[in-house]
Amino acid sequence: CSYRNEFDKWVTKDCEIINGRFSLNGSINGPSEMSISSKLANGRDEINAIDILIEPGNMEISLKENEFKSIKVEGSSIQQKYNSLEKSKLPIYTRLQSKSHSLDAFDSIGYFYKMDDTIRFNQLLEKRKPILAQMDQIRDSLNQINMNYVVAHPNEFLSAYLLQWQYLAYHLNKDTAKFYCINFSEPVQNSYWTKSVLKDINIKEGPAIGATAKDFTVRDM
Repeated sequence: CSYRNEFDKWVTKDCEIINGRFSLNGSINGPSEMSISSKLANGRDEINAIDILIEPGNMEISLKENEFKSIKVEGSSIQQKYNSLEKSKLPIYTRLQSKSHSLDAFDSIGYFYKMDDTIRFNQLLEKRKPILAQMDQIRDSLNQINMNYVVAHPNEFLSAYLLQWQYLAYHLNKDTAKFYCINFSEPVQNSYWTKSVLKDINIKEGPAIGATAKDFTVRDM
């Protein structure tokens, strides 16, 4: 198990399983993240690895080997809210998966033509483009659901988590991200997720006009 502690640093601990149960103690100063993985999980294996949202207090986690996606978390209100939000997206995920299967079919056919039939291969590439465009539109719908939540719930820590995700993974405009950050409630503004976004924005914006620039060293080549 790995989690972000009260100093916003990732801590990794091995949890011994005894009679089908394990326990973990740690310190966090608010809602945070935890990654759980089995020793069977290698590389990008997602069957035995999962990320969850945690908060101070006692929590109970139930999961089975090779079924980590069916994890049950009790005692974490932020995880419950995240689960509800994800449940609302299920029809959209189904559409995205359908388009992904169609794309895989084109890729499987294209593999056989790539070396021997350039014309047919290029035709397949053209047929892929509308599917890719449709997938982008579907992802935009998912992103809009996240942003609608952020706008409607400025007092929720989940909003800060979602905003950071949109900012880092989908390159949300920094001015838009900053606007929502500063309009969060004070506790949410003090969360790791909000501070992380604002820190990155400040780095990208650079020092203000008239401010003293940071020291630097140039090596003579």
